Amino acid sequence: MKIVLTLLVVILLLPLSQAVSDCVLTPSFNVYSKNTLRSGEKVKTDYCIDHETVGQYECKDWGIHTSESYCAFGCEDGACKSLTSTSFDYFIKNPHRASHKNSHNYFFTLKLEKGWNLVFRNFDSFLPQSRIKNEEITVSYLYDSVKKDFVEVYPSKEGINSLGIMEFDDGFLYLASSAMWTYSKKSDYVIFSAVDSIPVEMMKLTPGWNMVGIMPSMVSLGGKSIHDFKGNCEIEKAFRWDALNEEWINMKENMLYPKNIGYGLVIKSANDCQLGEEISDIPSMPE
Repeated sequence: MKIVLTLLVVILLLPLSQAVSDCVLTPSFNVYSKNTLRSGEKVKTDYCIDHETVGQYECKDWGIHTSESYCAFGCEDGACKSLTSTSFDYFIKNPHRASHKNSHNYFFTLKLEKGWNLVFRNFDSFLPQSRIKNEEITVSYLYDSVKKDFVEVYPSKEGINSLGIMEFDDGFLYLASSAMWTYSKKSDYVIFSAVDSIPVEMMKLTPGWNMVGIMPSMVSLGGKSIHDFKGNCEIEKAFRWDALNEEWINMKENMLYPKNIGYGLVIKSANDCQLGEEISDIPSMPE
């Protein structure tokens, strides 16, 4: 009886084992190439689920596996576009892209004007498509909201170590959300990556003036007011810098839109506080 059962199991599993063993994927499992899987009579080819997601097939011991992957530079013809194959025009049309899905690391495309620009943090790395290169940035300054003074952070980065905010246990949160003054030698587009940018709910302010970067969570297509994310901050004043016209725009009277992402705000707070959505008290019980 045992021999009969064993033979029966082998016979039942034979088609499955053959299907798995003859599974071939070419050229390889790679999001940047369009791959084709062949298993028996089945032929599966990678495809774009939407403009930023690729659907892929892979051979596993137990059969054909399907998966989805986010494409930072878009999906085209069944494969993610690579950084080197991505055109300058793509970055203009997609000026703020996350490097991974649900990531706080971004690729920013900003139009800088010749002269002073208020932008989000330091340029961690310029992308090859950038029309402005490192050597065309003269100098960058962060504002130390503790010492109430400007500190050079580019080209020299030694000033970062002397920032008063870094003496806080959570000093990184202040630094990660900072904006900076940057002087450009020409008017053009800069394309760069910024790592560890943080959501507005984690941004902290000290009493007095603060310089913070405008992140995706701070804007909407219909416009967001600074009051929408003031958290427990007592905001006295808020401005953004119009580099083209060299003038301040009062943001207590104006809205923030996607086109503002990656630039900076100066905010004067009356208290130590944290930005974020303001939640009202729980409604009282009915009488």
